[in-house]
Amino acid sequence: GKITRKDKKVTFPEGWTTLEMSERLTENGFDGEGFLKLVNEPKPEWNEKYSALASHPKDRSIEGYLFPDTYYFLPNATAEDIVTKMLANFDAKVGATVQRDGAAKGGSFFNTLIIASLVEEEGDNAEDRKMMADVFWKRLAAGQPFQSDVTVNYASGIHKQKLYLNDIDIDSPYNTYKYAGLMPTPITNPGLESILAAVYPTANPYYYFITDPKTKKAHFSETFQGHVDNRNETGL
Repeated sequence: GKITRKDKKVTFPEGWTTLEMSERLTENGFDGEGFLKLVNEPKPEWNEKYSALASHPKDRSIEGYLFPDTYYFLPNATAEDIVTKMLANFDAKVGATVQRDGAAKGGSFFNTLIIASLVEEEGDNAEDRKMMADVFWKRLAAGQPFQSDVTVNYASGIHKQKLYLNDIDIDSPYNTYKYAGLMPTPITNPGLESILAAVYPTANPYYYFITDPKTKKAHFSETFQGHVDNRNETGL
């Protein structure tokens, strides 16, 4: 006979923030508020329980580690049940080899996950994301600010395709126009493709890129003047 599932299906797309995830949980009758609180104030023992969190600073949000996927939660699932299920899924999907190589690439897996969150938001396909990751790694090594629009959108909580001077003036450690180096945490929960791009980038001579919002095609350049030309061509 027919079997009726008692659990509830919840899907989190790649690149969603934990705030977006919490809102979807609430819509489905779960404790979205409690979920968000645990994400922002994670339990210290999770760093020992989940290998991906081994290098995660214990005083920071675990934004980035909530693996985007389709889940089935029992109706009485608590916020902790949901968070730990997603962390376990992260460890399962992003295995030991990728975590080890990511730690070697960025000095810690945490650092590499921050880069992965950037390419998740900036790129539209695996090839572009691997190229973008190399650009970010080079800029980081050179002490050159990322100057990434998506970080400003995360800081402001408002998504804009084109930023103006007053937008990039926001005083936030996530504003990579104002502050060089890595942001305090990832800005999204990236999918496996973006994580692999950050761990295994495609070497290239570029230091700049821009993504055409209409075609989603990335335009790379070696010089700032080339970058300006690309901006003019795409209307950004």
